[in-house]
Amino acid sequence: MAERDFIVDGARVEFTGPFDLKGLSGLFREFGGDKHYLIIEKRHTEKKTPDGQFHDYIISFNKKLTDYARSEVDVRIQVKDAKEKVIKVGKNKKKILNGHISFIVDGILATDYEARWESKPAFFFIKTLFDKYVFVPYMSGWKSQVEEETTHLIENVKSFLNMQRF
Repeated sequence: MAERDFIVDGARVEFTGPFDLKGLSGLFREFGGDKHYLIIEKRHTEKKTPDGQFHDYIISFNKKLTDYARSEVDVRIQVKDAKEKVIKVGKNKKKILNGHISFIVDGILATDYEARWESKPAFFFIKTLFDKYVFVPYMSGWKSQVEEETTHLIENVKSFLNMQRF
């Protein structure tokens, strides 16, 4: 079983107003491509309610740092009471949603994700010693990398949503 260390735990971004959901998915694809993450869409739910549309997404970004450590960024997106709106951008018309959107972002460092060091008690003891004394500089570098990339994603989402206001 992999040990999961939550570096960024439950960072929230909330926005009410007009936003482009396709633009947000492009932002996530761009982030995954730039930072070399594998993008996994764990859940995708859409419902139409009398108040508007409801969307629920869970997206996971995974990147292998070494054979021992992996970076994971989990994003949960909830759109509530969204109504479709058509706006004019230049000479073209564009469909956007107007409603409430919230993001919950977790930045996780998973170590021994293939469970290689847990098959025997002696291996587990050696792994514990290595984690405590040998891998300390590596772990701090991995943690700072996960924190930096997670905050980068959060800041990109915030700036994208603020751009949508104008």
